[in-house]
Amino acid sequence: MASKARTKKLFFPGPFPNATVKKKYQVVIPVAVRRKLGIEVGDLLEAKFERGNITFTPKSVVDRRIKKGLEDKIAKKPGRAKRSPRSRQAARGR
Repeated sequence: MASKARTKKLFFPGPFPNATVKKKYQVVIPVAVRRKLGIEVGDLLEAKFERGNITFTPKSVVDRRIKKGLEDKIAKKPGRAKRSPRSRQAARGR
């Protein structure tokens, strides 16, 4: 299931700043854009190509161990216990 990306409307007085593609195809994001969006060195951006445009969307990464711990806590809540496929089938009377 794809989530809709948050978009921020940017206002720049004068012409919109351009990004530069360097030798190794690295893209330099203009300072005004980085500051406005709070982009820092090491941030993860998803790149998409749609209708002739390239869109970069900020993403976050969750450590697998943290994700597993969160899933376990959610599963332990009353009424939300995870069941095996066999126990689900038995509950349905199959």
